[in-house]
Amino acid sequence: MILVSACLVGCKCRYNGKSTLVQDLKDLFEQGFLFPVCPEIMGGLPIPRPAANIDGFSGYDVLNNSAKVIDQNNKDVTKCFLDGAQKCANISSTLKIKEAILKSKSPSCGINTTSTINGVVQAPGVSAALLVKMGIKVYDETTYLNRTIYGL
Repeated sequence: MILVSACLVGCKCRYNGKSTLVQDLKDLFEQGFLFPVCPEIMGGLPIPRPAANIDGFSGYDVLNNSAKVIDQNNKDVTKCFLDGAQKCANISSTLKIKEAILKSKSPSCGINTTSTINGVVQAPGVSAALLVKMGIKVYDETTYLNRTIYGL
């Protein structure tokens, strides 16, 4: 079983109430290979919700309490991001997850690119950082598909 950002398999759970459907991933989900999660929803945030960014460099900073996650209304939503990340970690432990495919540029799920108040950086979001700390191999949607299709 592989963990996947729910928005990548068609769930309209992003901050703007939309999905970022990747048909190849939806096909894998429908075949029973993927377990969809949305850390932000699991952390208690609504759909839709104000966009949020890490006020710091990465999700590691948030996990270490040296940064916060702030939404576009200047509301601190750090607790929601941490709660959602922990729930993803719990699911991963329970299901013995070894890999995850997460949405790029997300302050929660981004692995190679993450949204911060200073723009998009090459660092993980909050949930991605926690999963990496657990030893889970985390890909974004493009990296995973390139790995699968081209053997990269």
